[in-house]
Amino acid sequence: MEPDLLSFLEENAARLPAQRAYADPCRSLTWRDLRDEVTRVTSFLAGAGVVPGVPVLLCLPSDVTWIATFLALRCCGCVVVPEAWTASVRELEMTARTCKVRFAVTTAEKQEELRSALEAFPAPVLVVSDTGTGPRSPAPLRRTLGPALVHQTSGSSGLRKWILRDERNLVDEARAVAAALRLVPRDGVLCTTPVHHSFASGLALASLSAGAACWLLPKFRAATTVKWLTSGEITILAGVPYVYQVLSTITVAAGTRASALRAAISGGAHLPRPWVKAFEQRFGLSVHQEYGLSEGGIVSLEDLLSLSSASVGTAIPGVRISIVDPEDPARTLPDGTVGEVLVERQWAPRSYMGASDESARTFLPDGRVRTGDLGRVDEAGRLHLIGRLKQMINVSGTKVAPREVEDVLLSFPTVQEAVVVGLPDRLSGESVAAAVVFRPGEPPSTAELRSFCRGRLSDYKTPRRFTSLECMPRTTTGKIDREAIVRTMQAADDQSVNGTDTLRAVYERANVVFSGRFYTTVNEFTDQIPALRPEVLRMVTNLAMKNLALECDKLLVEEEKGAALGAALSLATGIPLAMARSYPYEIPSIKIAYDSEYVGGHLYVNGVEPNDRVVIVEDTISTGGVLTALIRAVQGIGARVHDALAIVEKVENGGVARVLKETGVRVKTLLRVRVEKDRVVVVEAAGEGVAR
Repeated sequence: MEPDLLSFLEENAARLPAQRAYADPCRSLTWRDLRDEVTRVTSFLAGAGVVPGVPVLLCLPSDVTWIATFLALRCCGCVVVPEAWTASVRELEMTARTCKVRFAVTTAEKQEELRSALEAFPAPVLVVSDTGTGPRSPAPLRRTLGPALVHQTSGSSGLRKWILRDERNLVDEARAVAAALRLVPRDGVLCTTPVHHSFASGLALASLSAGAACWLLPKFRAATTVKWLTSGEITILAGVPYVYQVLSTITVAAGTRASALRAAISGGAHLPRPWVKAFEQRFGLSVHQEYGLSEGGIVSLEDLLSLSSASVGTAIPGVRISIVDPEDPARTLPDGTVGEVLVERQWAPRSYMGASDESARTFLPDGRVRTGDLGRVDEAGRLHLIGRLKQMINVSGTKVAPREVEDVLLSFPTVQEAVVVGLPDRLSGESVAAAVVFRPGEPPSTAELRSFCRGRLSDYKTPRRFTSLECMPRTTTGKIDREAIVRTMQAADDQSVNGTDTLRAVYERANVVFSGRFYTTVNEFTDQIPALRPEVLRMVTNLAMKNLALECDKLLVEEEKGAALGAALSLATGIPLAMARSYPYEIPSIKIAYDSEYVGGHLYVNGVEPNDRVVIVEDTISTGGVLTALIRAVQGIGARVHDALAIVEKVENGGVARVLKETGVRVKTLLRVRVEKDRVVVVEAAGEGVAR
């Protein structure tokens, strides 16, 4: 008999009844428990009128209930249409309309939102908590093949698309991934990404096929992940690159080890090599990369028995990868040549739902799928990804369609034109940015636009940056020149719509006070901005990253005023943050005396170790007393000052010259000001990437 997902469940319940099947932070089910719950939910669904063949919207957190409900819907013969738990009403409505859903399954918390999204459709909303806990005349679990699951993706058109996957495709993928990972029942797989994504669902169903336990997280939490990793039950960790960056930098107890972990897999986006190295240093295990598509599932995986490389591995069993000429996909290119990646597998999807034009461009008559990704295959058969042909924005492994965001912006009353692009981001890979042309009149604030978008889009789709343009740049053929827009944004320091909140403007408006020794300023971009104007702190953080040599082991700041900037830099770069701060009592740390324009005293330096390469960052240099003390402390510990930057230099107090004379370290500065009795005069502002 041809296997299906139910056969995996029944086999596991028979041979591994008391073994853990799936777990989340709130509960855990054995294989026998899972089969009982699937039976109960199946009976509930059948009693509610759910019949084979109908599309059912599934909107649940990524937890055990999601798995049980998904399997129950398949036992009913339904096509499961999962949507993100955080999806907006507009997104839910689009999915329901495209996939012609007949029912929706959610929780009591989400039901009103679902009813609002589905009010134009004859689709009852079923609350999964209503299934009860007792055995209610269990409906027989039926084996079902055929159309099974709808995944979402976006192509070069910039619109969301929905792909209908056959159960045979899911079964083939599950078996192939289980084989590639060498999964056995004693394994434990931790999925840190939502299970409605194709990456996580492939791993969750691979666990089902092998009888291995699978842990699910409704939302990535570093503390929960570390707790599970160190429990001795997790043997395989899976997540997007951001997960590994966070796990590499959080503080854990000395000696904390993931003793049972034998593999760590990253997917969804490019994994920077420094993050691989940092994770390996923290947990003693390298990270291997996978590559996959919503149009059919996981494609390739690095060999877990080999050292991690820059590739995304070789094709998993049953998958064939070829490299073709992007202009002529019928022409296959030789190994080592860069071209478009094509994927071929049995039971792969053949079209998008309701998008015939995109289907014709993506799904070739011979069964191969065009990925829109550029890559090459080396002599060992390993796939190396080079870039993307598509315009999609990749935010921590989650794809954002520019046109969807543009449509929302264009519905704002005073927006005349809107173009959305992706900008490089050290933390998430890319961030969403919007260029807008306003209608005549008073333009809206950044906060107004961002609030408007957040009410209609998921948070990761909401632009992090807005740039106001007089007109959109266009090519000679009249098309929007997206590359010119990206260049304009990258060249601008300012991140506000109106273009007035530059660092120069901040200081020209700064209040002047008398400290008792000097005239000085209330430092607006760190003393006040973290709570009131985070866009300026973000701008200053970006400027600092462009002007620092960040090939270092530690960042060091002085706590009182540098903490906000230091924390922002550490989060953006993944570099551990060391801190110099004062204590009212003695601690076992190096103690240094300092003097500044305000006060003198002692600081304790925490987190710097011998041989560290240290980058010191200060918001302001005035007399140079604090920076001089920090440099001497680093040198006294046996570490090396790799670079030093003060965002603002108050030139009248000679701090830069003092630091150079006393320590030999040349401090970079971005803005040089002179503080007078009743105003701040900007003496010089360095160009972006050109610190003085």
